[in-house]
Amino acid sequence: MSLEVSLVALFYNEEASVENVIRDGYRVLKQIGVPFEIVAIQNGPLDRTPEILARLKAEIEELRIVVIPENRGAGYGALKGLYSAVGADVIGISGDGQVNLDLILYGLPETLPAEQEVLANNMMVTLGGSSAIVAHNLAALGSRVGFVSYIGGDAHGNIALERLAAGGVDVQRVIRNPKARTGLSVILQYPSSRTILTFPGTIFELTPANLDMNYVGNSRHFHLSSFYLQRGLRPHAVKLCQQLKQQGLTISFDPNDDPEDQWRSDIKDVLPYVDIFLPNAREAKKITGEESVEGALSQLASMAPTVVVKLGAEGAVARRGSERFASRALQADIVDAVGAGDSFDAGFLHRFLNGGDLQSCLSAGNIAGALSTTRAGGTEAFRDEEYRNDFLRNHRDQKKVG
Repeated sequence: MSLEVSLVALFYNEEASVENVIRDGYRVLKQIGVPFEIVAIQNGPLDRTPEILARLKAEIEELRIVVIPENRGAGYGALKGLYSAVGADVIGISGDGQVNLDLILYGLPETLPAEQEVLANNMMVTLGGSSAIVAHNLAALGSRVGFVSYIGGDAHGNIALERLAAGGVDVQRVIRNPKARTGLSVILQYPSSRTILTFPGTIFELTPANLDMNYVGNSRHFHLSSFYLQRGLRPHAVKLCQQLKQQGLTISFDPNDDPEDQWRSDIKDVLPYVDIFLPNAREAKKITGEESVEGALSQLASMAPTVVVKLGAEGAVARRGSERFASRALQADIVDAVGAGDSFDAGFLHRFLNGGDLQSCLSAGNIAGALSTTRAGGTEAFRDEEYRNDFLRNHRDQKKVG
């Protein structure tokens, strides 16, 4: 009897999701009632995925396993599955264990009335989380990037990791907890402002024990984000940065917001051990207690070797010792500013890691930040390779210095 359907599923380190994917696919195809096979592509996993697939194979006769000994990327695995399928129709699904997502709602009134349904005129689900946006966009710009984190084994985590991997980020060291839920931010975009509602998920649970220090230590550079959300990592931040500095890494640090609005002073203990501190204007003033950006910049410059303060539509300023630098923002057709500061970090760091001076790093940061604002969310403009390259090419020689 000839097969009518081949369901092809690609698996890497998916011990948290592989069984549900196979069983759900089997149940649906049984209900359809046509001859079928399930082709599981075992794409060089390092976890218990092969063990789980072998157990399922003994139970489900329609399951066929194709083994790729060493991971060669999702594209290679997908093609291997396509060539292995024998059904007349081939259905491809992702079994990939994929960090935070952003749900962005547009077209909302400035004031939301209670007990009344309010309609948005558009929405977008996109990759979120400060460090994930930096990692994705830094990789899109051409840097080699690895990502270490601790997330849930749920669908939100799957989508986020899939986006990171598709962007060229190495996510092999991301730890999945099948009993936990990945974080989610709902961003309410108003005409002149926004509100961010965040379910933190697993972010509080990340600790030094979750970090593969051999992997991190073999890098050139380490970027730390979301200090005030890193409740498990925050007490160890000084020791972590000291260790990485001793191993020869450069370190950048974006504090991001403090949802409790406490801005405790322990962040200042970390600053002597980072090379580049990257707050925005509000964060810089909150951390220092200064009322002006220049006052905050001056105080922070006495604590960290290089301080870069992001000013949004006004660009960015920096201090290195007594030297002051500035770069004006680019004009762009803005969709939203979600992730623009993280995208600035990615552009700045990409130029920094390629030997750029501080002025050119500021310019590169502003270009990347402007690119981000032209599409929804923090990564969508970087995912479109042709659009991204055209934008960067058009602004490559544009240096806006204030």
